[in-house]
Amino acid sequence: MSTKVFEVLAPDVATVVGPVYIANILNWLFMGTLIMQLYTYNQLFPTDRPVLRILVYFVFLVDVVQTISLTIHGWYFAVTTWGRPALWEILPWTAAMIPIPCGLISMAVQIFYSWRIWILTSNQFFHGVAILIVVLSLMQGFAAIVPGVLLLYPPTQENLIRLHPGFSAWLAGSFAVDTLITATMTYIAKNLLTKIIHRTIQTGAASVIIAAVDLAMFVRFPDANYHVVPAYILGKVYTNSLLLNLNLRHPTAPPRLKAEVEGSEIQSLRFQDRGRSGSVHISRTTMSTGTPDSVPGLWSQKDDQTDAFPLEHVLDIRSGDMVERFDRHDAGPV
Repeated sequence: MSTKVFEVLAPDVATVVGPVYIANILNWLFMGTLIMQLYTYNQLFPTDRPVLRILVYFVFLVDVVQTISLTIHGWYFAVTTWGRPALWEILPWTAAMIPIPCGLISMAVQIFYSWRIWILTSNQFFHGVAILIVVLSLMQGFAAIVPGVLLLYPPTQENLIRLHPGFSAWLAGSFAVDTLITATMTYIAKNLLTKIIHRTIQTGAASVIIAAVDLAMFVRFPDANYHVVPAYILGKVYTNSLLLNLNLRHPTAPPRLKAEVEGSEIQSLRFQDRGRSGSVHISRTTMSTGTPDSVPGLWSQKDDQTDAFPLEHVLDIRSGDMVERFDRHDAGPV
């Protein structure tokens, strides 16, 4: 005997249409943030290695396709089936565009983080952890893609219930991989303190929380659409975190516009670099030429003079406890 729609998805606008409406607002909000991240990336890193640029544009295009598809998905629940809750038994093709693109994006970003872990340490244990992350990432990705395809044959709420174990495996796997990445980066950060690693930990924790909330809502409320709110934005969180971490590196190309700096700002930072400590004066100047010695927007080291240029930022770095380490891995393309 087939399951009735009212046992699967309650005919309540507040619990079915409401979450889809909120999810679409958040989805477009994160899409706007992603566009700005991509613009910044193109401005600062036009010479990144091809494999990295392919990764960036791949996840961005997948996000664009998903955003359009999920907008159509929201239209189906809010407009097409308005006043006819019996039609909620049939799912539109866009229902598959929730797990499939997210599975593709999460695999790509998690494998990228595993590669970062691999190059940040020579410890064989962490190399093993990086390999484990790749394996688990592939498993959770396919756990999203395969049930997503099967959801369309047939596209019904009853079939969605049958596929719950597969989708639960996807969300649980994504949660496990993100937790492993965050924990590993946290441990590495004890010995290598950089802004990029700190940001990786923060964004990894964000994806852990969203995946956990998605899983909890998906399992706890099968008769409502609460789970679509975190599910809609999970892919955007991965893509934004990727571009955010890439954009934190030192730029390989100058900004298009000159920076106008009034006065100078002096900051005191403490550092320790391989047992050496001391005082270094660094200035940032505004120049218009494109020669290697005068690239605008890049940090250049001077002698002990800090007043040679009227427009500059001066960093006075004195010896003391380590709060930031300047690492060559962050000086150029990943």
